[in-house]
Amino acid sequence: MFPVLEAAWEGHARMPIVHWLRDPWRCRAIRLFAGLGFDRTYREEKARRKWTSKAEFARQYSKVLERNTHYISVAGLKREARAAGLRIAFTFTKDYYIAKLLSYFGVRPGRYRELEGLETLLMLALRHVASITVLLKRDAPGND
Repeated sequence: MFPVLEAAWEGHARMPIVHWLRDPWRCRAIRLFAGLGFDRTYREEKARRKWTSKAEFARQYSKVLERNTHYISVAGLKREARAAGLRIAFTFTKDYYIAKLLSYFGVRPGRYRELEGLETLLMLALRHVASITVLLKRDAPGND
């Protein structure tokens, strides 16, 4: 389970869209969002990383995202799976999304698998705000 490129939220910086940008725009966006109150990562890691300002945080964290994260699109995942001779399915993503949505209402999912037709709709919308699950399968020899 992991976020794809389409997800609008960057979970490490805890900011929207900064993983879609490249420097110098990513650095500027991090600084802007930190100034707007999206500064939880800055506050939590300030002492350990010895940041003296949000500007310094933006410069350094932009480099952290550049070096240490790699987001792949759903289309990219499909291409990689095909190239490796694997079948890809997002079977559990629908279940994850429904369970997550129900949890906000204090409902434990029990029968959500019976809801047909939601997988495509949920994948189109929620992959922009949540993680997805990927199941890769290799066909057994002789199963053509």
